[in-house]
Formats: sequence, C-alpha cells, structure tokens
Amino acid sequence: MLDGASPRCPDCGVPSGKVHDRRDNKIRDLEVSGRPAALVRDRRRMVWVPCGSRFVEDHRAFEGRGTAT
Repeated sequence: MLDGASPRCPDCGVPSGKVHDRRDNKIRDLEVSGRPAALVRDRRRMVWVPCGSRFVEDHRAFEGRGTAT
C-alpha cells in the first residue's frame, strides 16, 4: 500500500495484518542516458493471525506484465 493504510485480508477482510517478511520487486524501466534503469519497491508478505491467510501486498500501479515503450 503506497498510501500508508493497513492492507485488508482478502479472505476475512480484517485490516492490520502482521508483516511476515519483505521482498524487493525490481521493475525494469526505460534506459536513461543509455544506461539501464529500474524501479525497486518493497513488497510486504502479510500474515493474518485470526484466519491464517498469507498474501503479498500489491498496488494497482504495478499490476500485470506491462512493457516499456
């Protein structure tokens, strides 16, 4: 979540999951002055204690497998 809000569990809808771990997500971008460029964002893997669900948080700006043009 880029807005700082606690993500909700996709199964039970309860907010404020516990962070299980973090993983960097590298997204290639267009070259800058002939050099490769990439965006690196921190994705949290969340776990909800009440229901035991786990998932990786996502953001709509990074959905799909887009191409650089």
